Amino acid sequence: MADSSSFESLEGLHRDLLSFRDNHLPDIERLVNELAIRIDEFRSLLDQKPKSNQSRQNVSEGNIELDDVKYSVNDEFKQGVFHVADELELDELETTKLLLLAQDDARDLDRSPVASAIIRFHKRRGLLLECLRLALKIAIDNEAEDSVVASAFTEFKRQVLQPEELANSKFWQKCLNAMTGIEAWLQRLSDRSQRASMVGQSFSAEAMEIIDFENKMLTTQHESLAAIATYLVQDGCAVPEDFRNLLVKMRTLDRVDMVVLHYLPMLIASISRFGTADGPCPDEDAQSLNQLILAEKESEHWNLRSFHAAVYIFWTSEYASRSLLALPAAGDQRENPDAETDLARFDTALQDGGFHFILSTVQYIKRSDWYDPTLNGILETLLEDAQPFSSDIAPPTEHFKELATEQLRIFVEAFISNTPNTLRHLKYEEDNQRRELRSRFQRHQTEFQYHLERFLLILAFAFEDSPEEAKAFWDDPEGNLYGFLSWAAKRQTTPRAAAFCEMLRSLSQGDECADSAHQFLLEEGPSIGGKLKRTGSLSWNQIYAELEFYASSIKNRPAPTHTGQFNGNNAPMDQVVEPESSVMLVSYLRLVTHLCRESSKARTWVLANEAPSLSGILLQLSASNIESRLRACAFATLASLLTDKTPKVGEPMWSALDEWICTGSTPATHPARPHPQGSPAWSEQMIFDTIASSFDEANAFVTLLNNLVAPYQVEDVLNDVLPFPESLGAQYRASGIDSYVDFVLGKVFGDKSLKLVDVVQQRLLRLSCLDFIATCLSTFNEDLVVIANKSNFPVEAAMKASSLENYARLHPFARVMEWLFNERVLTALFATLHQEATEVNEAAPGSPFILSLVRSVDVMNLMLRLQTTYFNIVRPLLRSSSGRGSSVAHSSISTFEDAILNNLAIVVDLGLYCGTGHQDLTICSLALLERLSSSRKLVVSPSAGFGKYSDRSKLIGVLEKDGEAERIARALILELQIDPREIEGGVASPGYIIKTSILSFLRNCLAALPDRPTIAHMLLGFNSRTSQLDISPEGLFAEGASLFHALVRLAIEYPDTDIIPTADNPGGEVSFFAWLSCINDGATDVLQQLWRSSLSSDLAMTELRVMDYVFLRAVNQVIVNQHTLWDGRVLGSDNFFFTDSAVALRNFLRQRASFYDFAARELRVTVKEGMSSLRARLQAALLGSTSFPGEQQIRNPTLFDLFDFMDLEIGGAIQLPKFTLLNDLNFDVCLKDPNSKVPAYDLSRAEEMILLRKHELEKADRLKEGTSEATVFGQEANTVLLCLLGKNHHSELMAAHGEALQAWRCLIVTAADGFDLDDVTKSTFALQIIQLVLPKIERAFSDDPDTVVMLARLIQPLLKYIDPVPSGGQAAADLSNDRLFQVFRTFLDGSFSTIATAEIRELCYQISYQSLNVCAKVVNERNQLGRHTLRTVKLAGDRLIDTLCDDAYSGQGACRVAALLLLDALVSVANQMNSKLLIERFAHLNFTGLLVDSIKFMPAELGSAPASEIPAILSYYNANLALLLRLSQTRLGANQVLNTGLFRSVRDSQLFSADPDIGLEIENPDALKKFFDLMLSIIRVINAVVLSRGHSNDRTLKLAREFLTENRQSVVGVFKRHASIGGKSHVAYDLGDLVDNFTLLISATGFLEFEDTSSAHRSPLSVFS
Repeated sequence: MADSSSFESLEGLHRDLLSFRDNHLPDIERLVNELAIRIDEFRSLLDQKPKSNQSRQNVSEGNIELDDVKYSVNDEFKQGVFHVADELELDELETTKLLLLAQDDARDLDRSPVASAIIRFHKRRGLLLECLRLALKIAIDNEAEDSVVASAFTEFKRQVLQPEELANSKFWQKCLNAMTGIEAWLQRLSDRSQRASMVGQSFSAEAMEIIDFENKMLTTQHESLAAIATYLVQDGCAVPEDFRNLLVKMRTLDRVDMVVLHYLPMLIASISRFGTADGPCPDEDAQSLNQLILAEKESEHWNLRSFHAAVYIFWTSEYASRSLLALPAAGDQRENPDAETDLARFDTALQDGGFHFILSTVQYIKRSDWYDPTLNGILETLLEDAQPFSSDIAPPTEHFKELATEQLRIFVEAFISNTPNTLRHLKYEEDNQRRELRSRFQRHQTEFQYHLERFLLILAFAFEDSPEEAKAFWDDPEGNLYGFLSWAAKRQTTPRAAAFCEMLRSLSQGDECADSAHQFLLEEGPSIGGKLKRTGSLSWNQIYAELEFYASSIKNRPAPTHTGQFNGNNAPMDQVVEPESSVMLVSYLRLVTHLCRESSKARTWVLANEAPSLSGILLQLSASNIESRLRACAFATLASLLTDKTPKVGEPMWSALDEWICTGSTPATHPARPHPQGSPAWSEQMIFDTIASSFDEANAFVTLLNNLVAPYQVEDVLNDVLPFPESLGAQYRASGIDSYVDFVLGKVFGDKSLKLVDVVQQRLLRLSCLDFIATCLSTFNEDLVVIANKSNFPVEAAMKASSLENYARLHPFARVMEWLFNERVLTALFATLHQEATEVNEAAPGSPFILSLVRSVDVMNLMLRLQTTYFNIVRPLLRSSSGRGSSVAHSSISTFEDAILNNLAIVVDLGLYCGTGHQDLTICSLALLERLSSSRKLVVSPSAGFGKYSDRSKLIGVLEKDGEAERIARALILELQIDPREIEGGVASPGYIIKTSILSFLRNCLAALPDRPTIAHMLLGFNSRTSQLDISPEGLFAEGASLFHALVRLAIEYPDTDIIPTADNPGGEVSFFAWLSCINDGATDVLQQLWRSSLSSDLAMTELRVMDYVFLRAVNQVIVNQHTLWDGRVLGSDNFFFTDSAVALRNFLRQRASFYDFAARELRVTVKEGMSSLRARLQAALLGSTSFPGEQQIRNPTLFDLFDFMDLEIGGAIQLPKFTLLNDLNFDVCLKDPNSKVPAYDLSRAEEMILLRKHELEKADRLKEGTSEATVFGQEANTVLLCLLGKNHHSELMAAHGEALQAWRCLIVTAADGFDLDDVTKSTFALQIIQLVLPKIERAFSDDPDTVVMLARLIQPLLKYIDPVPSGGQAAADLSNDRLFQVFRTFLDGSFSTIATAEIRELCYQISYQSLNVCAKVVNERNQLGRHTLRTVKLAGDRLIDTLCDDAYSGQGACRVAALLLLDALVSVANQMNSKLLIERFAHLNFTGLLVDSIKFMPAELGSAPASEIPAILSYYNANLALLLRLSQTRLGANQVLNTGLFRSVRDSQLFSADPDIGLEIENPDALKKFFDLMLSIIRVINAVVLSRGHSNDRTLKLAREFLTENRQSVVGVFKRHASIGGKSHVAYDLGDLVDNFTLLISATGFLEFEDTSSAHRSPLSVFS
């Protein structure tokens, strides 16, 4: 059976052919190979096996063998086979293959297998035909080239057509037969539908869908076959007999539909080949064909008479060339004897509708979604009697339009060149007819014949949008085509002048042709005097004279009576001399409009021509009683004059227009009669009402306003100037353009567009209004306000507007925003956005329908972005200012989010639009969805009502309805498929752009509310249950086909590297690329947000575990170093931070961090859940060996290898240099978020600041173009922007590096704890990690505090796994001790390094303390480790001890505790080594005295401290007393402790004077226990001092006895409490240690004996028992 992937590869072949045609295909060899592989498929394409009884019998038996595989099929499958075979007229065994392949399609398409099989058949056949068409076209177009590719395509053509078929045109005949078969198929479908309709039968929804699908696909296939047949004719693969057969078939066609249209290029191509004198057809065959076309016998009758006439005209245009060759030589006066007969036949063809048919055909082929009422009006007149095309047929594809118009251009050129007498005859006859009609005063235009006008319009349509082909008319002034133009331009009648203008407009597209047309019009005819007559050639003078004449004629008529409407539209006959004059004027204006837009020379000439001024003439004409179409054209012409406008053009236009609007008159050069009412407000109202009453005028006027409010072309990106004079309208009303905004949004968008019935007009009008709205919103520069508020920059002095207040007040932004909260405007806006997804999917990308959709989404995005500026800054300013006009009626909403809550259906619409294939619509829809899903007001807003899910967001609710989330997700899944051809297209490919937009939407949506269900969760495949997520057992997620799974595949499979040639290696080296890694980074970030969020972590990690995500990522890890290429550059190269190289490295580090993070989480789960096998597999993968079920192990980088990123030297931050002209600018105002951990500069705002400075310097005459200062300023501006970009990249890189290091640290710590290793191996693992990171720490102590902190936190937990006396023998012990000592030395030195902050010192102390504690097991007097430790301390000098003592006494938080612990450990080592180094230094610093003195403050500090600080204070005192205890264990230390007032401090603290039953008054539930712990610590110090000083030290004994005497009561209380004497209940904690230490002190001091001898007279009750 055929490979199931062949269909996808066929689609890829089609894309490759399209890319090759457009010169965008990088891998041509692949295309050639794919074509060669499919030769047999193309050969057999038109040889479909019909149904067979034998095959049907085989299927009925139930046992089928296909491609050596035996199948047993059930009855349901058999019926499906028979159904599909009957529908497709296909062999049953072939149908069986098709139905088997369609099983998977059925799931993807959500259709039945039968429907999926039919869809698959037609799609495959259509793709094959399209591929063949493209390949043949490429082969024919490149046949003359001498290249390998051209040869490959020529060979492909030869093999597909086969030599024997090339010789006898067999393949062409197959095409014709296939087209006939398709026509019969289409007829069957039509008959089936009609029969069902007649008997009242209804089809199922799927059946109706399949019928519609088949109709469309069959029409497309018919079109492709027609194109292939045309190419074959052009390539000589058809013979005269084929043309004869084609003509015979043409007779039978009886409907003007798409079938006839498809045959048109074949006919013209055949006529061009076999009719022309230069063709290969012999004269005998040509004459035979001529007789066949001319035949009028009943048996040879054509069903479509107009079609026959058109074919005759086509034939005559070429066949006449044979007559030209047969004409007598020059000087021979004999005439062509057949001339009169030929002209008569031609006249008959015209009367039969030949030109009617051709014009209607070319008009249908070139029909546009853009409504053109003027052209439609002309065509209605010229095609009044023509048989129209069926309205329900689909429009032709773009390639067929090109093919058909190409053939029509061939016809036009042949007709002009070969039938000059016919053209002259047409002109002569029409001129005579017009003179006769005029002489009889018959003015009804239906009596006129417009054959020549029809030909001119045929020419116009044929050359429309073909500037290269139109050059043929201009390149050779001596040629036939230019001669035809000159001839046709002379002595024109009114309708011919209109048609000629349309033709000239078509021939002047593109700047070169437009310049040529402008020059053509400059060639003036004879001067015109007296009454206006067109006796010369059409020229600029003629056009100006006509316009001025008619404007003056209408102006000088008596003023009409006003009836409440301004200049109501009277009948055209009352305004112009001839019935066609208005059409002619419209055509003049359309031509002028076109030339002014296309040709800068023409526009400059028109603007420079002030006598008379075209704008003045047009405004004068518009002020008159003219029909709306003419006034609309006048507005369009005025708009064309604003192309690439400058203030010199724009401001006078505004002033002239405003004067006309407010006074009803034109500028002073053309004064008009005053209105009776005379009020500017009345005039404005009447004119606006008149304009708004007609679609044509309203649309054209809004377009004019759009051009007027657009920024000037000479302006920079700053937008600090108003697009109109600030005083505009001040003499009539409040200055500004609020009234124009009111007209566009109130009258037109909010009123007129809602009332229009014509859908096309409605879309065009809304598009124009939305363009105006978007322009007004997007050109408002809110950064000017931000810069003025956040910096001391003199914004008002620098900006071009008079003041910031005037800018904000007068800019149309404010009025537009005000209107956008109007209920009618919101209704129109949401109505524009809410469309059927099916209709959107079928619409052309550049149609008004799609553009209006895109614009509506853009406007909503702008509203959401700018409404805060409007509410907080602009609206308060407007309310406080005087002279404001009337306010706008608002709805009850306070923000735009409220409006969206009332129109939640747009959320579904936006999601469905993402799957329509329209790139711009998809991108802007995703952007709006991102904003909506990130809005807390929308997402957190609870649904109305009660119930189980009442707390959920409404956005989720609307997506759950009718399974809309799954529909949208399916569309997004298709967009996320990986296509190698898309990758070849780079960042500009549509698929790549859409992928980045989808990922951006998902990332930002999840990041906005990470712990609440969002629409991103819904689209990814999760189900929302209030504040939780779950998985539907029947959804896409459960099937492994969700958007989540597509993201996983994208993250794993999308490449992030490519091969690029380098100077050292022309063969290429691997380089990471930013644009590639952005996809991986985006997909990974979405997954990471899911597995990190408590909301989705369990579900996401479980599914990722099933997909072996961590193992697939492990085998994809790549080791990097300082020589790795990042976008073709190594780290550290020039401009690295100023290019995408930094982005590539950033993305790499982010992905590494995510891998570390997920692996650590997964390892923790395996340990927690007891997944021993998965734990072992993951452990092996992290140690370098990954295994997949049923596959061999794969080597991959280990945990240690993946520390490679630490070898990348990123370097220090980028600093701005000193500047001359930009020195005092503070670019910190350009920070997007000053409080962010990763500061990023807004480069556009920075650029605006630079431009403001430029304006400031220009105003002060300190900067002029062309001077050295201007050069310096440009250099400094570029430097600033580059540096800020570099700072952004550096900040992101450092953040990504830190994130990767943190994640690696967590992974190592988790691995050390979670790996299933014995103690020796775990110790070795820890030592290996320490060996790996210590060099990095030593280097980081010089300038990288963040790295020090991170790696220190890694080493801390590893130390507990190290055994200083391992079982591996002395060598292992030496290795362990050596590593421990390195750790100790590194962090001890680091504690007083230049970057050592309190946090770093704390970590250094803790790690040094831990390492010494581990070493304590082996340290003794003879141990080398102990001596090395003390030597290290001694080499560090007094600075180390001083720093430690300072932190121990006055450090912050845990730092002083860590310092005390380290000092304790150092004193312990010193004691073991009998060293006095530390004790003597303590004495020098009086540190011991400070420690002892702190005892007296213990109770007071604990009593005043809040409960939260009690544990930290107790920790400090415990460490303090532990160090005193350590010091007191040596005689020298005990002396110091005693001599610094130990007993005095204890007495002053009154700790032992407190009631043992109460303890200290501290806020702690264990206050009494803490009290006894402190007593124990202090008594231990006292005991150590007493014991260290010895029994013979009387002073010590005396002080100790005094202590016991003073605290007798407390001691007795402890004893009693311990013994539960006196009703004391047993305590929850043991006082044994405290009692033992009291007992030891009593014994050591001989207190009882002392008491007995000195106090024998005392009662026994007063002594200890």
